Amino acid sequence: MIRLDFTGVAFGALFFCLSLTPSLLPRDWLFQGLIGGLNAAIGYGIGVFIARMVRRFVLRRRPSWPPWPALSYALKGVTVVVSASASVLMVIPAAAWQREVSALMGIEGPGTSSYLRLLIVAVAVGGVCVSAARLLLDLIKTMARFLIRRWRLSDEMALLIGTAVMVVLVITLVNGVLLRGFLAGANRVFQPQNATTQEGVVQPDLRERSGSPDSFAAWDTLGFQGRSFVGTGPHADELSRINGRPAKEPVRVYVGLQTADTDEARMAVLLSELERTDAFDREVLVIAPTTGTGWINPIAARSLEMMYNGDTAIVGSQYSYLPSWISFLGDQQKSMESGRLMIDAVHERWAQLPPDRRPRLVLYGESLGSMAGQGAFDWLPDIARMGFSSVLWVGPPNASPLWRGITVR
Repeated sequence: MIRLDFTGVAFGALFFCLSLTPSLLPRDWLFQGLIGGLNAAIGYGIGVFIARMVRRFVLRRRPSWPPWPALSYALKGVTVVVSASASVLMVIPAAAWQREVSALMGIEGPGTSSYLRLLIVAVAVGGVCVSAARLLLDLIKTMARFLIRRWRLSDEMALLIGTAVMVVLVITLVNGVLLRGFLAGANRVFQPQNATTQEGVVQPDLRERSGSPDSFAAWDTLGFQGRSFVGTGPHADELSRINGRPAKEPVRVYVGLQTADTDEARMAVLLSELERTDAFDREVLVIAPTTGTGWINPIAARSLEMMYNGDTAIVGSQYSYLPSWISFLGDQQKSMESGRLMIDAVHERWAQLPPDRRPRLVLYGESLGSMAGQGAFDWLPDIARMGFSSVLWVGPPNASPLWRGITVR
């Protein structure tokens, strides 16, 4: 507590509370704790900077500064109590908001008591970030003092050189060591789940699905999300009952990371699957780049299949089994390259068909899947030029190239 800046504490609590406001997609307590801790650390840093500027340029010229010790301790105590109380109480409506978002997505939301665990994660992450920043500042000051003694540089020049050296070292360390170690650890954590199958999901026996006995993409190579995608969804008899007329069996094509050894080989299997299932004979062909885990929104897929009474084909390809936020931090280019490869492969085969025999070409993606879909295009006219009749990108990350270009313009 001795080294805490209490203006920083107040700003850190404010930023933490703001991080708990409703999100587009549901967040579990672990992910929200990570986000909250990072935001609190950023807020703390901003608060420290503002406090130092105010003290240096405003308050130090006033005769009433610094305040009496008793008043100073009282203000610090009130700041800590109010900040901590606000942070804890804010979790209660945050849990309710997450339940609302989860209900819209058709999944179970968090309970308030279990969601409170995010506070532990946030405190740990925020503490580590603030401690790391302090350590970095101490190292910069130490290097600056060495430069001043060794080469008699001015204070400003020594701090500038020390900061530049530390920035280079930190970037090198993060990119070269920490990031690789983090991704390696994440792979070890999430790889076992990719080998499992969701409860209630069984191997399909329909020729219209990848993973079936006749499929070129074996069931056990599709990954957790791939098996869930091809092993669920409406069938022709259900669609017939809903729409009141004979329906077709929807085509769902998917290739997993283990389906083939290379990206090119996986695309070859994917095209073979499209040919095997007669996907190019359907009214609508949807290219659906996946999220980081390989997920395709089942509600979006089901809705399209109901709209067209099963006369559809949806195709996806897994490029990772890590959650989207880890894939985004670790290698966002990988998602875009994977999306471009799949879109180009399917489009090339689609373009070879006579114009009157081509299905409507649709592109869909959500979250990191939307970013993956944007990787195939330089700008919006390319979408129409390639013959896409519809595109739906849901929740594109701010780093998505087309989305960023549109918002800038």
